[in-house]
Amino acid sequence: MRRFVLIKFLKMIKPLFTKWYVKYILLLICIAVLIVVPMLRPESLGLVGGESYFNLRLAEDLNVYDDLSFGGRFASYEWGTPLVLALAPNFLIQVLPLILGVLSFILFWKIIKKVYDDKKTERLTMLLLVLSPTFIYIFNFGNSLFIPTFLCVLAFFLFIQDKHSWLSFLIVFLLPFFNIVMLTSLILCLFFYTFFIDKKKKKLFISLLIVGLVVSLLYYGLLILVSGFPQQIAQDGGSWMYIFQKLIYDFGSEYGIGIFILILAILGMSYKWKEKYNHLFMFFGVLSFIVLSFFRVEALIFLNLFFCVLGAFGVQYLLERKKGEILTYGMIIILCGLVFSAISQLDSLTEAEPNKGMINAMEYLQTREEGVVLSSYENGIYINYAGHKNVIDENYLFVDDAEERFADVEEVFQYRELEEMEEVFEKYDIKYILIDEKMREELWDYESDGLLFILQYTRDFIKLYDKGGVEIWIWEEL
Repeated sequence: MRRFVLIKFLKMIKPLFTKWYVKYILLLICIAVLIVVPMLRPESLGLVGGESYFNLRLAEDLNVYDDLSFGGRFASYEWGTPLVLALAPNFLIQVLPLILGVLSFILFWKIIKKVYDDKKTERLTMLLLVLSPTFIYIFNFGNSLFIPTFLCVLAFFLFIQDKHSWLSFLIVFLLPFFNIVMLTSLILCLFFYTFFIDKKKKKLFISLLIVGLVVSLLYYGLLILVSGFPQQIAQDGGSWMYIFQKLIYDFGSEYGIGIFILILAILGMSYKWKEKYNHLFMFFGVLSFIVLSFFRVEALIFLNLFFCVLGAFGVQYLLERKKGEILTYGMIIILCGLVFSAISQLDSLTEAEPNKGMINAMEYLQTREEGVVLSSYENGIYINYAGHKNVIDENYLFVDDAEERFADVEEVFQYRELEEMEEVFEKYDIKYILIDEKMREELWDYESDGLLFILQYTRDFIKLYDKGGVEIWIWEEL
């Protein structure tokens, strides 16, 4: 009886994806998913994480010299997103992710329709996309990926058209100013499409490749000429667990692949393997972006799109199975898992930094005289947004002394001798110290460890602020 009910349930689902109204339901789900986080974070105006505040700060003050980050330096950034937001910073950073998210959803749907021309594949793909942690992350707040992702989808859509495909030139010209990895991923995707699906696009592809290469060399060549070669800070990693945490959302990645989409994609790949010569674009794309994502996580955005299509094939495979109670249960578990991953990502973004305590601390810092603030590199962007210089932050790529600064900050947090600490403070002209709960948990085991000991038992520091888990101290030399 139980098995009969389950099979009946799956049989009811199968024809739903061919109904005329399904596309409107999917569009409504897309909109609903993309407005949840801004609605649940009214105190931060929908801003999530350091990237939002970084883009907003640059958009509000366009300047080739950033006098706040790392104590002041040439603004060697990818300027595309801040320049777009500069038209109306506070308004666009809240509404543009939603608008471009919906447009990307529609354009990708049209791409799938042109490539596969099958309603079930189209609608299953779009359902998986809108429930994917990657899509939810990119288009729920003003990060540095939502505009280049939209541009990549738009460029691919224009490229595969019979008319007006030349418009993709403009997008490829602009993409280096947004994200070089996204441009590289787009070029790779266009190459596979040209080679395996439409060889008539060969001349157009070569032209786009040249445009992208020339603009990238000029832009990043200028950054390197002014700021030197990019710096890399050594990080722990290399273990299999670290790789999974980097690539799989359910293992800790910010916008990695959902584990249940991965399972469906594997099923879809095995299902279509017998027709592999008809799906070489898909299989080579997946393989290439898996490899590229080991080096740059932005490649996960393209990999997620491919996996959503393969996942749609995987769902069709399960729906076509006539027997097997285990498969029936497995299908229901996977469907529930997809919804759970989506809810988990929404909850994660809703609870993300900065919390209310940090937002209030930023507001307090804005009332203080400008000075260099010592804190963790993760708080550096918030310190800049409050109008103060930091010692370190997350945007260290073109900072020539980044490794030295990170080492000095790491050491000063553990110093228990005032004389040693004063050397670092004088070196970077530090005036304030900001400590939050995360720093306390990760840097010190006890209340009398390292810098905490000096703050408590010397008269050189005065506590200015202590609310919401955030403390701000000022250094006053006696």
